[in-house]
Amino acid sequence: MQTVTIKVEFPKQTFLHWGRSKEEIEQDVKKATALELFRDKRLSFGKAADLAGMPLSDFMDLTREHKIPLTDYSLEELEEEIKSSKTTAEKLKRD
Repeated sequence: MQTVTIKVEFPKQTFLHWGRSKEEIEQDVKKATALELFRDKRLSFGKAADLAGMPLSDFMDLTREHKIPLTDYSLEELEEEIKSSKTTAEKLKRD
C-alpha cells in the first residue's frame, strides 16, 4: 500500500497539554480523520477502519462512542463495504 506523509504542526503548549506521546497523538489524528471521513461518507466503514489502523470491531466501537451511525448506507455503499470486508478477510488469511 502506498502512503502519503502529511506534516501537521501544533503549538508546543498544545502538544504538552495533550499528555500523550508523539506516536499516540499520530494515532489519535488518524482515528479522528477516519471518523470524520466516515461521518461525511467520504470513506466506507472498512476503509475508515483501515485508515484508523483498527480492526472493524474496534472501529465500530469507536463510532458508537462518537455517536456516528453505521446504518445510513445506500445500496452502493453497502456493496462497497462488503467488497472491502472480503478484501480484509483475504489479507488476514494470507498473514
